Amino acid sequence: MLKTVKEMLKCAEEKLVEAGVCDSPRLDAKYLLAHVMKLDLSELPISGDKPVPFEVEDELEELLKRRMDYEPVSKIIGSRGFWKHDFKVNEYVLDPRADTETLVETALKYAATIDVKKIVDFGVGSGCILLSVLSELEGVCGIGVDISEEAIKIAEENAATCGVKDMVGFLRKSWSDDDFLEHIERDYDIILSNPPYITTNDYNNLSKEVVNYDPEYALCGGDDGLDAYRELAPIFYKVLAKDGVVVLEIGKGQMGDVVDIMSSYGFVLIDKIRDMGGVLRCLVLKKLQKL
Repeated sequence: MLKTVKEMLKCAEEKLVEAGVCDSPRLDAKYLLAHVMKLDLSELPISGDKPVPFEVEDELEELLKRRMDYEPVSKIIGSRGFWKHDFKVNEYVLDPRADTETLVETALKYAATIDVKKIVDFGVGSGCILLSVLSELEGVCGIGVDISEEAIKIAEENAATCGVKDMVGFLRKSWSDDDFLEHIERDYDIILSNPPYITTNDYNNLSKEVVNYDPEYALCGGDDGLDAYRELAPIFYKVLAKDGVVVLEIGKGQMGDVVDIMSSYGFVLIDKIRDMGGVLRCLVLKKLQKL
């Protein structure tokens, strides 16, 4: 006998509760069931008495197994809501975090105060930061830099979904390469970056959801978490426009160290913004002097 949507939801939630793999088993069950039934979350309640075909039940069972192996729901269903769009995600890109929307909000705040023509995002990943900013602006072009070919493919798809395909290009290159500056333009009005900033020790203690399903290179910033900032600071100085700004994400407790690094390369801190949880998450910097 076929189960109803309501019955399937209850069974899925019970399995996740028993597995103990998540803090929100009912919500996770809703997302997975809505995904296999090709419904919006809002449609589940009104579909409660609808019978679920056996093949859909089997598909849900497979997704539940993946969730019980700590795979994030976003990676299972292949998308994550961020800012005003749904971004395609997979194992090659970071799962966008709501706290990172702080960078989008801050970039747009400063874009309203300067004449913005060019924006660059170092470590573009899924493109969630850069594409969200571009989707709110007109007459602006953007470049997303990433070392991963697979990540850039995802970002290109997301650019089309966000309606900014014609506003953005991508550079597959490591900023650690000696010839990196030969491959990138100058005079960007806004530099965006959410670089890897987790310490090696902290990375080894992260949840299975993160360690197993997010790319390590996009998370781990070396023994003290600051390697990427040291590499990026001199590059930022050379490619930032005279009146431009750097909008930079940092980890908890890193402001002093990051400001010291940036200051040593000619930057001055002009703003600091906390995320929704009250953590100091975003720094805004400008050029102070010529080197």
